Amino acid sequence: MDWQASQDIIEVAWSPASASRTHFVFNRQYEAAMFHWAGANWSQAAAANESLGIVTMMGLDKLDHLVGLSQQWPGLVSVSVFVPGSDFHLVSVFLYYLELCHSPALANWSIHLVFPSEHPPKTMSQVVFPRTSISCLHSPSDLVGSLVPLRPPSNIASAIPFPQNVMRNVAKSGCPSPFITVLDGDMLPYAEFYGDVQSFLKRPTIQACAKCVYILPVFEVPSGWPLLEQPKNKTDLIEAITQGNAHPFYFEVLPKA
Repeated sequence: MDWQASQDIIEVAWSPASASRTHFVFNRQYEAAMFHWAGANWSQAAAANESLGIVTMMGLDKLDHLVGLSQQWPGLVSVSVFVPGSDFHLVSVFLYYLELCHSPALANWSIHLVFPSEHPPKTMSQVVFPRTSISCLHSPSDLVGSLVPLRPPSNIASAIPFPQNVMRNVAKSGCPSPFITVLDGDMLPYAEFYGDVQSFLKRPTIQACAKCVYILPVFEVPSGWPLLEQPKNKTDLIEAITQGNAHPFYFEVLPKA
């Protein structure tokens, strides 16, 4: 991606150089631009061999969750973003916002772009963003909410199923940690998770296990619950469950028979 500041306008271009750095995945049906964006500390953090990295994947409509994740997890994060056709242009505007407003929090992150081989990234000549229109006063959700309606009527993204497995595997390949946890785009770790999991993985019994998988329980909380008020530890979670503000993941969608 080439960012240019011409007459104070954000110009987005998918250049031949960008295309040459992609590689095919999944029987050549998709292409991935690995490490399209990397935080300032990515190389050092990757070399430090952090015990656990987070892997996540999403499309344009979930990009605002990246900011919440950056507030909850200071370690390595590898993100794959689906950018079929003109979604590339709109995603690029959001990445500009991230770099402008949240770059320090994303220092240990890498972001990879994935698109169908038949629908490569496109720019939208009719969509022009003055740099002054992207403000750090905007909330991430408000910005995503203003970008999604700009998809053209012919936008291919709505007609293509989200390639969950491809996206997960691309993000995994960009994370060098010995342990990874895969999160859906709208999942967040609790505030103390980073410290807790680092201590857990340093136990001698854990380090002695070459092929181990550890199950992380997942819970749902009400949409719109402020991040700072959400459960920060097991005690908070039990209280939230007791008050009916949390329940196991998919509890309502897939209740017990």
